[in-house]
Amino acid sequence: TAKQYGGAILISTGDVYASYCVFINNTATNNGGTIYLVSSTNSDLTNNWWGINDPFKTGGNNVIYNETAGSSITPESWIVMNLTKEGNILTTSLKVYNKTSETITSLGDDTGLPIRNVSFNTITGTITPMLNTTNASGISTSQYTSTNSEEWYYITSTVDNQLMTITDGNQTSINATLSNTTLIYYGDDENLTIGL
Repeated sequence: TAKQYGGAILISTGDVYASYCVFINNTATNNGGTIYLVSSTNSDLTNNWWGINDPFKTGGNNVIYNETAGSSITPESWIVMNLTKEGNILTTSLKVYNKTSETITSLGDDTGLPIRNVSFNTITGTITPMLNTTNASGISTSQYTSTNSEEWYYITSTVDNQLMTITDGNQTSINATLSNTTLIYYGDDENLTIGL
């Protein structure tokens, strides 16, 4: 919801300690798109899911604003989405990204992170189930079955506002609509381009 300061949380005095929470689609007309801290010096906002993998990118929307510091702040770590395919098993998982060490680790069991809806899609086969949810460890699995005679595949998974795709073993993060995506298959001296 749109507020003047802090689309979800405005803390006028004191600190906020929030981990393994979900903050999505929050806006503010001024600073602090999600959280606005007036006089905080020791708040801990690590390990939260912000609905996309890189909510704190340069030129972002001031997700967390600290008035005392006079600037936006970025937590040491936050939760990101990952998509993998091993054989016919698709796994969408939410993991912890640490910006200093640039490492990604599993959530672990029972962190308290709310269950998220997961939507799988493909143009090269079927996925069962296509709609799923994450478990207590932030993991969701489905089975992929190819319906084409070639060895290529194109699979997407969406959690909240994060869309990821995996094609022939290449994983990319997409923050745009599928209509802006093109898949190119190289093989057998033929180039097959599919515009979506």
